[in-house]
Amino acid sequence: MKKLIFSIALFCALNSTCTAQTKIKESNTGEYVQSVSGAKLGTYKDTSKVFVTKSGEKLPIYETTKGKLFVFCTSKKGNVYRKYLTIEN
Repeated sequence: MKKLIFSIALFCALNSTCTAQTKIKESNTGEYVQSVSGAKLGTYKDTSKVFVTKSGEKLPIYETTKGKLFVFCTSKKGNVYRKYLTIEN
């Protein structure tokens, strides 16, 4: 009986948390556009400053609404992520 209850609880938990990673919608023009539901997209602005990596690549620096500075980086697998910067005094 315990195994049955555990199996049902596990199934319900996995079923509720498993969703598609990328959800898309069809726009009015017929194009498929990625939609992000449930995730909070922060707004950011360009600071017109540049971050130079060790390899010499120049990346534009952005600022969040809370004042944190970051750059967009690309991993070896091609995923784009934010790399937050800390300024040393």
